[in-house]
Amino acid sequence: NSITGGTSANADATFTGAATGDGFGASITIGDTDGDLIGDLIVGAPQDDGAGTDAGAVLVFRGGASFSGIGAASANTIVLGETAGDAFGSAVAGGAPLWDVDGSTTDVGRVYLFWGGTLSASMSAGSANATFTGEANSDDHFGAALQTADFDDEGLADLFVGAAGNDAAGSNAGRLYVFVGTLSAAAASADLIYTGAAS
Repeated sequence: NSITGGTSANADATFTGAATGDGFGASITIGDTDGDLIGDLIVGAPQDDGAGTDAGAVLVFRGGASFSGIGAASANTIVLGETAGDAFGSAVAGGAPLWDVDGSTTDVGRVYLFWGGTLSASMSAGSANATFTGEANSDDHFGAALQTADFDDEGLADLFVGAAGNDAAGSNAGRLYVFVGTLSAAAASADLIYTGAAS
């Protein structure tokens, strides 16, 4: 099939959020979550209230079926954020850039990693196979941007995490953290840390 210009009415499939203000579609990616060699649609809804106001959610729709109009309730897996205000799903797979260390150190951020093939119909971010937690600085927003790639050419994906609000080099100068084959780590122990320039 060729891709041509059109309107949303011409879409082959439409996926709709569950409730007003959920932010369904704020982030999307395709990945094979169940090992069947068919891409699955992963959608973030960072203002979903299922685990508290704006706790957020990530929804997985398995590929291979014939889609037309699909509601959020028909997702094969729904992963809810841990606590109110986390904005889990702001970046998929699984960032919560507004995660708080405690009541006074807020919006630090956290990233959640789930193994493919381990997803059940309803899950919590707290059941992730691995977590990566931002530095204990308010408003760092660790996990607002995510990417994976084989950075060191050893055949395994490495994790890149952005924290645009980090102030190490000046207000909101930002930081990028690279985790090379590391699981469940604090941002400060990343294998590589790139710090933005002061303005």
